[in-house]
Amino acid sequence: MDRVPELLRARTLSLRGFDTSGMTRETEVIDGTRVEEMIERIFSNPEVSYIHIHNAAAGCFHGRVERV
Repeated sequence: MDRVPELLRARTLSLRGFDTSGMTRETEVIDGTRVEEMIERIFSNPEVSYIHIHNAAAGCFHGRVERV
């Protein structure tokens, strides 16, 4: 999928950027309406290889964003 699912926009999200070794390099807790903006900001860090998106309250995993 190459877009953010609409259901995420109504949630408070935790975005966690990881390097190729699986180490956390960036984290943000955001309103879901800002998800694309924060993905771009996190990927501006060249150490970040991928991002996990979680529900901030319950911690449920929603997906992974790959650098392209």
